[in-house]
Amino acid sequence: MALFYNNPGAREKNLFVTAGDVFKSGRRQDEMLKSKYIVKEFFVNLLFALVLLFFLFSLESLLRVIDLLIRGTFTGPVLLKFFMVTLGSIIPYVVPLAFLCAAISLFTRLTADREILVLLTGGIRPLRLLPWLLLTSGLVSFGLFFFNQYLLPRARLGRREIVHQARSGNPLSLLRERMSVATIPGFSIYVGQVKGRRLEKVVISFEDASKQLHLLQASSATASVGRTGSYLEFDLKDGWLLVTAPAGKREITRMEFVRYRLRVPLPEQYQQKIQPRPMEMTRTQLRQGEPDLEKALELTRRHVFAFAPLIFVLIGSGLGLHLRHRNRGFHIGLGAMVGLSFFEIMTLGEFLAHKGQTLWLWLPVFIFAAFSLLLWRQQ
Repeated sequence: MALFYNNPGAREKNLFVTAGDVFKSGRRQDEMLKSKYIVKEFFVNLLFALVLLFFLFSLESLLRVIDLLIRGTFTGPVLLKFFMVTLGSIIPYVVPLAFLCAAISLFTRLTADREILVLLTGGIRPLRLLPWLLLTSGLVSFGLFFFNQYLLPRARLGRREIVHQARSGNPLSLLRERMSVATIPGFSIYVGQVKGRRLEKVVISFEDASKQLHLLQASSATASVGRTGSYLEFDLKDGWLLVTAPAGKREITRMEFVRYRLRVPLPEQYQQKIQPRPMEMTRTQLRQGEPDLEKALELTRRHVFAFAPLIFVLIGSGLGLHLRHRNRGFHIGLGAMVGLSFFEIMTLGEFLAHKGQTLWLWLPVFIFAAFSLLLWRQQ
């Protein structure tokens, strides 16, 4: 204690250092509070953008699900699976766009409310608000990398299999109310009402091997796909059968029945299984076999989409610093336009990459990174 009081210079130096430490500590705490505040608001905007974008991107699937429900040829679990795999297939597009819209919305509001100016007055540069957002987007990009390699192709393949099942894989979908089915060679099938597998007012006509024309009419029937998947089986009830002899003969036979079973053979197109395309193959499948440019492009494309959230946060925050519009709808629209330009540049890069250099697919990332740097330098 005596040494301290006998050395005024040491005391002044000690007081100066203590004051500097207190100032730095207070400034660091202020930055941490601001970062927490920024991250919290960013996640609110991100959640809003995710919900809206998922809804917009899934509208087509919702309409298709409604159409399948009206047909009544698919069960609830199958329709739920179709909707879930559809959501999975649009994640690589929705998540990056949501990060872009959230970054634009956040930094536009900070600029419009002059909070950026307040931060600058307190000695906090806007660039110091980015680390937590970049860390979050980086973690999401890391997760998207593995999602795009393994889960995304399975979702795409599953969606196409269900669509194939609806169009040709499930022959029951051919049976529609008050419409004649003419896609099965040699048969014409008309159904008055469809209630799942139960049919009402059914009329079926066909020619057998001896050129005799058969005309069946039943008040009700039950339809099902045969065990081998090569035929439709009708269990007709309460109707009549009219058999007309070949041309040149005047023989007509008519009989009534209580129950009549009929098998209708299906063409090969309703029995084929779909083969996965490159975009529906996992990373392991793409690396198998001989090197292929299409497979290499697909792998690079998935890498670019995985990296998109990180680059979108940079350009979204840079754009937000130069805007004053507070409407979130405007931010979503602007984000969609910027995202569309990213995908269009990627399409150009893909065109150039077909000449042998997959590096061209990274063209939108390089352009957006340079544009982001320009926006932040102007700020």
